Amino acid sequence: MQRLSRTITPLLLLVAACATTTPRTPPPATSDAGAVADARAALDRGDVRAAHALLEEQLVQEALIQINSLADGGELELALARADELVAMAPAQTSVQDARRRAAVLLATQRLQEARALYAAKNVRDAIAILDQVVTLSPSNADARALRGACALALGTEDGDPFLFEDALKEFLFAAKSGARPDAWIGASRASRLLYYDGFDRRRIEDAVLLAREAVRAVEEGQLSVEELTVLPSQVHAEAAFDLYRAARNAQELEAAKQAAAETRAALEKCIGSRPEEAQAWLQLSSLLEWEEQIPEGRDVLRNALSLRPGDDSLHSNHARLSRSIGGYEEVVSAYAHFLKEHPESA
Repeated sequence: MQRLSRTITPLLLLVAACATTTPRTPPPATSDAGAVADARAALDRGDVRAAHALLEEQLVQEALIQINSLADGGELELALARADELVAMAPAQTSVQDARRRAAVLLATQRLQEARALYAAKNVRDAIAILDQVVTLSPSNADARALRGACALALGTEDGDPFLFEDALKEFLFAAKSGARPDAWIGASRASRLLYYDGFDRRRIEDAVLLAREAVRAVEEGQLSVEELTVLPSQVHAEAAFDLYRAARNAQELEAAKQAAAETRAALEKCIGSRPEEAQAWLQLSSLLEWEEQIPEGRDVLRNALSLRPGDDSLHSNHARLSRSIGGYEEVVSAYAHFLKEHPESA
């Protein structure tokens, strides 16, 4: 494919020639087909400004046809390059800006699909490199920003790099606040929580709780469906609130700890109500009760979980540990005799 400037050299020469003479007021616009002839006629009568305007418009229209043809044919990088050339030539024309924007959006969409495939294949570093291009091409693309946040979060966890958590937080917040990706509140809460672990800045975990509440609210208002989510907003809420509870306990802030404990418990019970088959919420609820020195109640939570997941090793080990705390070895034996009576298939 020849470059744009080569395809319309005669027009460029005429435009250049027109640009060297004193301009005058242009006549009314004529059709594109007769633009060159009209420009020559304008030059013959000494109306250089009119000739220049006619030739420039013809040049732009031919370039727009070429750019849109390239874009429609899938040659998106070339279409964008030609559009950039045209923007440099006619930056104020809305049609030129629109053509450039269209080429950029189409290329961004194509690159986003590539990044999604790489992310699904756990090739996160290559995915985020492509997403850098996507965000440059289409800065307001909430899907790209959310996926870039997920990549930054994964790389930050792998590399132990808090700067990547900051990057992830920024991307998730952009996507969430756009309104297009309410699920990004989940990622934003997780990023803020990981930043809390970097320096134990209390504000970070408080922010994580607030962001998780936004995700929970999105579910309650019907913006998110828990059936479509891998991670429940209530689970992320519980994790952040539990960390806030422990921070308040360690700081001997009893009222703040009491409020955080209640918030954690409510979030965990919501998790269990949504997905009772998952062990994590049961374990966290039992741990919270243990922190609150309610060990028998914590063991009861695990016993209820074992009725749903009798083969779960983590539930068994924690159930045995709490039984031992309550009554030593004899209590462990008694508790498991009761469990085997209820679940003889586990013997």
